[in-house]
Formats: sequence, structure tokens, C-alpha cells
Amino acid sequence: MNRANGRRYVGVAAVVFALTALTYSNSLDNGFHFDDEHSLTENPHIRTLDNAAQFFMDPQTFSRNPGSEMYRPLVVLSYALNFRIGELEPRGYHLVNLLIHLGVVGLLAALLVSWGWDLPRAAVVACLFAVHPLASEPVNYISSRSESMAAVFVLASVVLYLSHSRREQTPLNGWRSILSLLCFASALMAKSSAVALVLILPLVEAAQQQILVSSRREVGLWWRVWTKQWPYWSISFLYLWGVRELVSEALLYAPVRSLGVQLMTQCKGLVFYAKLLFLPYPLTVDHAFHSAGGGDAAVVWLSAGCVMSVAYVVWHGVRRNDRSAFFVAWIGAVLLPTLIVPLNVLVAERRLYMVVAVFVGFVVWQVRFPAGRGARGLVALTLCVLVVLTVQRNPVWASELTLWEDAVAKAPVSDLAHLRLGVAYRKLGRIDEARTEFETALVLRPRNAPALNNLGNVRKISADTAGAEQAYTQALEILPSYPEPMMNLATLYNETGRQAKALRLFRRAQSLAGPRPELLNNIGTTYLSMGAYSQAEESFRAALQLNPRAARVYFNLGNALEGQEDWERAITAYKSAVRFDATYAKPLYNLGLVQERFGRRQSAITSYRGFLKLWRGSTQVAASARRRLALLEGDAG
Repeated sequence: MNRANGRRYVGVAAVVFALTALTYSNSLDNGFHFDDEHSLTENPHIRTLDNAAQFFMDPQTFSRNPGSEMYRPLVVLSYALNFRIGELEPRGYHLVNLLIHLGVVGLLAALLVSWGWDLPRAAVVACLFAVHPLASEPVNYISSRSESMAAVFVLASVVLYLSHSRREQTPLNGWRSILSLLCFASALMAKSSAVALVLILPLVEAAQQQILVSSRREVGLWWRVWTKQWPYWSISFLYLWGVRELVSEALLYAPVRSLGVQLMTQCKGLVFYAKLLFLPYPLTVDHAFHSAGGGDAAVVWLSAGCVMSVAYVVWHGVRRNDRSAFFVAWIGAVLLPTLIVPLNVLVAERRLYMVVAVFVGFVVWQVRFPAGRGARGLVALTLCVLVVLTVQRNPVWASELTLWEDAVAKAPVSDLAHLRLGVAYRKLGRIDEARTEFETALVLRPRNAPALNNLGNVRKISADTAGAEQAYTQALEILPSYPEPMMNLATLYNETGRQAKALRLFRRAQSLAGPRPELLNNIGTTYLSMGAYSQAEESFRAALQLNPRAARVYFNLGNALEGQEDWERAITAYKSAVRFDATYAKPLYNLGLVQERFGRRQSAITSYRGFLKLWRGSTQVAASARRRLALLEGDAG
């Protein structure tokens, strides 16, 4: 590449990256969302890099929840690095997501250029993909980082494969081949759906070499393709063997739905995805899409007919060396893993991330724009529309409240949307609105254990103890192994003087949910109410090992140490609580009491003054603090 061409490539890349960054500039201050809780914000494994090797050996490090394990070590490692730099400040996580997206955009353009496209057309495809609203979820939703991270490594692997195939004829010969294989392995360690690369590479090779599938004389060519690609199949086999327990559980032992229902549902899903590709509006985090059932047999059969027709056309297109057919086949290969493996979420926009890139390439290839003013105007108009849609979509991800208000507005029959909106209302103290959302979710799906659990929470806040207990019990009748209502019911037992029942239920929840900090804290508070201070201390310290910055746990630990008359360590615990939450008033009051007890007058005065500045609770407690402060200040005078 000469210097002029080099400057041209750099200039085009700068324009593409600037357009992408500008489009997503209003997304960097967005927050965390639903799955981020168990895999990131409440995941104790990411809080240190000391156990980084475990990320590659234990799928449970992906989540705090037993049963939610996934083998995504590179994603977990990226979370841990983010946490090391900025702890749980969302902006850093969103910035990394945007940088990964920029990497995908750049590699997409590089792939097209290496495939023989001219730079302007490759840049058009990269720009259209970069700002497409369907590609926005992996930028705005931290847990979708797995999608874009896998895409980076898949595209890098393909680019390196093409570069190697022009220079070498045998695998494992040359640094490009080795790097391509390493990128493929990295893609698998970001998301298992990257296994589709073993289906994508033959398509890439066929399009590159113009192999005629129908010609017998081309069998030798296909054999040469196999000899070049067998290492990728070997890596796939080793990967699937390593995660065989997870695969067996998902497909055989505990599938979310049967394979037949899954395939029928995904036939509808493919038609739905096609609609989104051609008309990406309206977009929502939870589309009103239901599993295939007896009432929609006609829709399923019509969808299956459409899918089979497209497959037939693609097959004949591949046989005729129609490169357009290779684009559609690539889309099918990308979606195939999620079509076969039953997942909790039936359809999701994030699954179209790589599909959007291929789809945009397909459209540009089909249209074959001439380089005239009209073509440039059409491209500019399309880019403007996509940028506007994406810029408008980004603020929807600002918070759980904005996200689920949008979802309810666009899919009012979704029980999940109402449930999540209710949770957002509850966290904001909007209890009546939260109750309404939970009740609506139960109308839409009566046997909804999460909705019952959350309804119990708002009833408890409203001092409806009997109603809360009833809701928790009903949730456990539906899902006996559901730890959240178990913990909530145990907490209710503790607060109503039934400590023995509370401890039994907490222990059962711990066996199901694992050692969560909040669960260990609740066990500790139960021991506190029983006067078992040493057992309470043990539980609180175990909770702090998992979350060393938990101010509430330090406060409870101080209470347990006071109960054992270990005054100095109690003071240290209360000071730690204040250090990690400067707005937390309770430990300041207790700190003042202990300091006053041992004649540390000035320290006690400081603690009581700090307490009175922050306290917004009982007036009786505030009056007590004022009396003690007045006495101390009088003695000091």
C-alpha cells in the first residue's frame, strides 16, 4: 500500500469512527440493566483479578446465581478489568462497549476490502452498520458485550483466514493462520454462538473461490477447503467437549422448551427478525412474542413455508455461484445456534448484531450503487435516518425506569415488561405504581412467581405483613426452589419473632442461591435478634468477604461486636460503614454512644452532629441525639 492510499484509508476510517462515536455520544451516561445485576453489579467474582484464572475454568464465575453459569471467561475478565479501573461507575463499562463496537465496524470494513470490495462501498456498509438502531443494544446494554466481543473475534478470524489463504495452502503454516485460530478460540470464550464460524468459513471460501457445488469435478476443491479448515472444527469440538455439561443441560436434561416447540417458535422468530431488518421500528427490549402453541398453528406453518422457500432459493443461488446467496446463508449460519438451543428469551434484538452487518452488505451488494450524485444522496439520507433512530433510542437505556416504561408502552401485553417496570418503581419508592404493575403482570400471567415475590415486597413496605407472607408463600408454591421469595419470607419471619423458622428458610435459600452477601447479612441479623452475637459476627464477616464495601453490613457487624463487648472493633466497624457510605446516619449514632461510653467527648460530639445532619427517620431518635449532644457540649463548656 503506497502512502497516498494509506492516507486515504486513515481518512475514511476517521470519518466512520467519528460518525459512530457521535451517534452514541448520548449513551455513555446510561445505567446498568436487568441481567447486569447477577453477572456484574452483584457478581463477587469480578471484584478482584486475583482469581482471573478461575474465569477460564469455572463457568459459575459468570454469575452470582447458581444455575446461571455460562462459559464466557473473556467477558468476565473484561468486567473485572472495568471494575479494577472504575469499580461500578457505569460510564467506563459503556465506553468499553462502544470501543468494542468500533472494533467490529473497522473489522467489517477490512473484511469487505480483503474480499475485493472497493473502499467507498466498504465504508458505506461499515457506516450503515455502525449507526443502525438494531446494532445499538450491544452498545447500550452491558450484558450484551458478549455479542459484540464475539463479533470482533469472529471477523478478525475471517480477515486473517482470507489473508492466510492467499499466501499459504496448508493450515497451521504462518502467523496469520495461528492468529486466526486464536481469534476463533477467543470468540468462543466470549459467546458460544461463535461456533457458527465453522459454517461461515466454507461460505467465505466458496464465495472467494467461486466453487460450483453441483459440479463433481469440484469435489477436490472442497477437499482442499476441508484441509484448510479442519483446525477450526477441531477447536469447535474441543470447546463443545469442554462445555458439554452446559450443552447437555440446555438441550437434553433441562431444556426451557422441547425441540419441536423451539423450532416452531423460531420459524416465527425468523420471519419476525426479517421484519425488523427491513423495518427497525418500533424497537423494544421485550417484544410481544410468544412461544408456538395450538392457537397459532397457521402462523407457524406459514412461517415455516417462508423459511423453507428462502432456504430453497439460497441453495440454488449457492449452486449458481450467486454471491448474494452467500450473504443470506451467512445470516442463517449466524442465527443457527440460537434457533436450535432453547433460551429463556424467545427473540432479542441483540441476536441480530452480526446479522445486521451481513444484511447491510447484502443490500449494498444487491443495489450496486453507481457512484453518481443521486446514489450518494440516497446513502446520506439513509444514514441520517438511521442516526436519528439510534440517537433517539439511546436515552431509552438511560435507566431501568425509562427502559421498561418504553417496553410497556410498546408491548402492553408483556408480563415481563410490567414486572420490571414495577421493580423500577419500587426502587424509586413509588409503591402504589409498583403494586399496580405487579398486579397487571399477574393478570397477564397468573402463575408468575417473580410478580408474586415483588408484590409481597410492596405489601411488606405498606405494612401489610399478612398479605406479604401470603404472596411469598404463593410464589414458593409455584417455584419451590426460588430463592428470592424464600429469603424475603425468612426476613419476614425474623421481623415477626419467628427466628427459628427464619434460620431454616435462610439456610435452605443459601443451599440454592449460594453465598450471596445479602443472604449472609440476613442470616447475621437473625442471629443478632436471637442474641447469638458470635454467630452473627461470623455471618457478617463472610458477607464482607464477598462485598468488602457494604456499609450496612459493617453497621450490623458493629452491633454484633457491641453485643460481645468488643468496643474497639465495634468503633472500627462503624467508622468503616461511614467511610463506604458518607450519607449513612445510623452508624454515626451508635458510634457516638460507644465514644460517649468511654469518655471520648469530642469524638462523640462530632459523631452526633454528623448524625443529626443526615438523619431523616424517627423524631424520637433525633431528639435523643440532641439531648446527648447538649449534655456533652454543656460538659465541654
